[in-house]
Amino acid sequence: MIPSVRRMIVGTLSPITVRRTCLVLTIALLLTSLAACQSSAPAGRYDKDGIAFDHLAGWSVVKDTQQTARTIVVEGPEHAVITLSSFPPNLNVSLETFINAATKARAAGVKKRLGIAGGAEADTTSTTPTERSILGARVSGLEQHFAVELLNARVPHTVEYFLTRIDTRTLIFMDQAPDADRGAVDAGFQKIFDTVAVDR
Repeated sequence: MIPSVRRMIVGTLSPITVRRTCLVLTIALLLTSLAACQSSAPAGRYDKDGIAFDHLAGWSVVKDTQQTARTIVVEGPEHAVITLSSFPPNLNVSLETFINAATKARAAGVKKRLGIAGGAEADTTSTTPTERSILGARVSGLEQHFAVELLNARVPHTVEYFLTRIDTRTLIFMDQAPDADRGAVDAGFQKIFDTVAVDR
């Protein structure tokens, strides 16, 4: 942390508050650096092992793993995230089961990353119907709202889930962004929805 900033903090806050504030500022700086890296990523096409899609500038694939499903995680500006999970043809997949597991994993992840600074997920809602165009067809899905709370700051988020089938594969998409920034990143989500391709 910048020494002059730390001196101002130390001079006005209690030791516990100082430690928490320093941690939050460090996290903010790290997130700012990450956003800057993402914004410089060029537009392009991801094409690997039978799954392909186009993405806008500022979006990049950060993880591609194979377990029961193959899951690709794409991060964009303003902490936007979209995941694509491709399941084997013979596997019966439930969107509701996926959402329940994702909700628990997300809450645990927020607590793990931000719990030391008092951060937590709050006000998670039940799912409600939504829809989106995927490869030119209207696909029904479910959306959920939640907030991340940290040192009296509250950041509302919306996450959407869609299950669709491409050839013999079942795909589940999950897109998530802070509500205040969703309008700015929605085109990035839609670019992937419009161009995804899966080989048999």
